[in-house]
Amino acid sequence: MGTYAYCLLPNHFHFLIQVKDVEEYSPAGLSGKFRSLFANYAEKINKQEGRQGSLFQKNFKRRVVLADRYFTELVYYIHANPQKHGFCFDFKTYRYSSYLKILETAKTSLQKEYVLKWFGGNQEYLKCHNQYIPTEGWPDWILD
Repeated sequence: MGTYAYCLLPNHFHFLIQVKDVEEYSPAGLSGKFRSLFANYAEKINKQEGRQGSLFQKNFKRRVVLADRYFTELVYYIHANPQKHGFCFDFKTYRYSSYLKILETAKTSLQKEYVLKWFGGNQEYLKCHNQYIPTEGWPDWILD
């Protein structure tokens, strides 16, 4: 699995990932893997906080990215999400997203080189994130 973008927020999160084997990660298989991740995460948080129950209100959602424009807008949307929801004034300063991590030279499992190449390099990546502002709300194909 490759991770292209992420954003962790206090009440939800977004990941843009690519699965390696479509058969292994069928909708049912992928949902099962995330269900296991969520259950393990909830168990750890509940133990740490001395609480019980679910941490998440909504069900896991996924979409297949087939269009180039969708990939580009999705990377931006994921990075801009903390600002959209009022968790920060400027998403470019938000610590818990991949926006700044993509620009860092430190080695991670994040597919930074791919994302930067997709946008046409560092300057174009920055330019896109600085200039793009949806004028009529977010496209209806974006999940929230």
